[in-house]
Amino acid sequence: MLEQHLKRLRKLRDRCAVLAQHVQEDLLPFAKTEDGTFRRKPDSYSPKGDVNVTTTCSCLMALSVTNELPDFYKQSVVVKEPVTSVFGALVSAPWMSSGLTANNAFTTSLVIRTLGFLKDEDLLQPKYRLADTSPFKKYWELHLGIKNPLGLASKLRSRSDKTSEFLWLSISDKTRQLIANPLATSASAEEQENYVKRLLDGLALDLRRVIQSGAIFEPSRFPKASPETKSRLDEQPTGYDLAYANHFLLVDQYPDDFDQPVERTIDEIARLLAGAPENFSINEYPPSAAVIYWFVDGVTRANIKLDKPHWAVLCRWAAKEFNQARSRVVAEHDAMMDPIAMAMAACLCARLKRIKSESQPELRKSHLEGLPSAVELERSIAELMLKQAPSGIWPKYFPLFHYQDAGSNFCFTFELLEAILYEFGGADSQLLKQPSFIEGLERAVGWCEENRQRCIEDKVTYTGWNSGGYLETLMKGQPESWATGVVHMFLWELRNVLSQQIQELVLQKYPVTRNKPLPSASIADSNSASGPDRGALDDFLNIDLWLRGDPTTVRAVLRERIIKPYKKHSEASLRRHKVKELRSALLFGPPGTSKTEITKAIAEELGWPLLEITPSEFLQGTLANVYLKADEIFEDLADLSGVVVFFDEMDALVQARGRGANLDIASQFLTTTMLPKLTRLHDQGRVVFLMATNFRFLSEKCNGT
Repeated sequence: MLEQHLKRLRKLRDRCAVLAQHVQEDLLPFAKTEDGTFRRKPDSYSPKGDVNVTTTCSCLMALSVTNELPDFYKQSVVVKEPVTSVFGALVSAPWMSSGLTANNAFTTSLVIRTLGFLKDEDLLQPKYRLADTSPFKKYWELHLGIKNPLGLASKLRSRSDKTSEFLWLSISDKTRQLIANPLATSASAEEQENYVKRLLDGLALDLRRVIQSGAIFEPSRFPKASPETKSRLDEQPTGYDLAYANHFLLVDQYPDDFDQPVERTIDEIARLLAGAPENFSINEYPPSAAVIYWFVDGVTRANIKLDKPHWAVLCRWAAKEFNQARSRVVAEHDAMMDPIAMAMAACLCARLKRIKSESQPELRKSHLEGLPSAVELERSIAELMLKQAPSGIWPKYFPLFHYQDAGSNFCFTFELLEAILYEFGGADSQLLKQPSFIEGLERAVGWCEENRQRCIEDKVTYTGWNSGGYLETLMKGQPESWATGVVHMFLWELRNVLSQQIQELVLQKYPVTRNKPLPSASIADSNSASGPDRGALDDFLNIDLWLRGDPTTVRAVLRERIIKPYKKHSEASLRRHKVKELRSALLFGPPGTSKTEITKAIAEELGWPLLEITPSEFLQGTLANVYLKADEIFEDLADLSGVVVFFDEMDALVQARGRGANLDIASQFLTTTMLPKLTRLHDQGRVVFLMATNFRFLSEKCNGT
């Protein structure tokens, strides 16, 4: 049963690998050579200086998580510090997205999440590795900086001058109705609070649309315009720059009702946005679990510190949203249920539950007490899979929001699956042990295989995927860069969680000792340690030796050459980055010289599992099977990462030929095949392996590894 499950997971991972190998060639044609940002579709109009922010965010995250970003910009653009330059272009560009108002919660959350991915992978240049990301600043205000909505409403209601008359005629009927019918003075405090909130939301949305509509300045309409604002307008700006200047017209005209725009760091923007769930509303759509999940994911990856009230608000909202969404799904309420919203709320709750208090100390245990249990969350994902279409994707339920220029925006299937795999795909995941869940992932990969688009535009070939959200591109068979990036994020995450599951299954097949990571202080350069920092190697007699003419000790060599370089690596990081340090050793000595115990001490100090391979592993069954068994063992070892592998008592299998040894056929086979397999294992750079021998001449044979 275990072998069948292993085979199934490996086959699915191999299918992902075939698709994932194209990430650079898929995204490269969409990259703009002048600044490294991305067009959304092959025939997108891209005037100089125009930046498609959310599209570029998706592509950067995909290249970042797949470990392709540094090499990608060696091919596409030649600029100094390309990753930092491209992210800087995102920050300075309008955060608008296809007709959404500037600095909306969707665009803002994606920029913050992109920053998190870049910091996670340590891809920003050293001078930008700052906790508060202070080099990146943006003019960003909640509700357009309106600080006195009642006062502003009173001015518009009076229509006593050309400014108020113009704005009154420019806002929506819904907001005009709110202004024209203020609450009576006898209204309760709660009624007054709700009214002010609706008024603020309406004014902010409508006035953002006004300032983004084009040139609105006339001297008689804005008589209080400052010289600085007039100077900005004299430059005849367009687009975002014009909207920015128009904003200052409102501030100049109504200084008592608007805050002065200020530049804020991304940390400050995140803390403002996290102040209330309502801040994540987009146009007139309510907050969505997907957007808030992307925000929290970005905040935690970028290590942006939120305050205690922020976490309390987010936890309460997440629990309420999950419970409501799941109740509708369980009740099969066809008119109101949204399994995708339920699953994204589950991902949000799961993320909040596992945020470490060390990284976010203001997230207290009391905040987490109201969140659903892990069993409830995993069960909701299983319920989601029951709604999957045979094609591998999900039907569209409720949109996240509506683009003014491009129509409704839904959560793309592979945005959903990427989040699910990241939150529920750990080594202890119960979902990945369920055949029905694996079957759903197989169907999703099948959709990727069957719906890969290819088109030629201006003699350039474009390949990738289409989200199905924009009919024109779908009918043309055009891939979209952002959807292609998202699919690659899914493929990477699926390969990653499958590799973790495969490793756990492999470790069940062999004798394994599990070790807990020790504090880094226990890895010392000195030859001895004591007290709480004492390491496992300190229990062994140290031996003086000369290495390349320099005096040292066995303990110092093991710590300096093997333990110290690998201590900073984890199973996940080793899967992403091949390690070039020493990763194998031959332990020579007669029986009783603690070769096995030294290996155990190395694994303990690294905090890695120790897997022991003995000749009996190769010689199970008949001699005819020894060939197949060797292939199986090394296939298993090739799937490991962050493990110490110990080949013990292998002398009979790897003795050198031509020295008078009488080897049977099986031993001769293993002698000729063992070393090439060890070399391949060594070259993968993901495990440390040691071999114990009583024969000194074996070092000549094993020198290559």
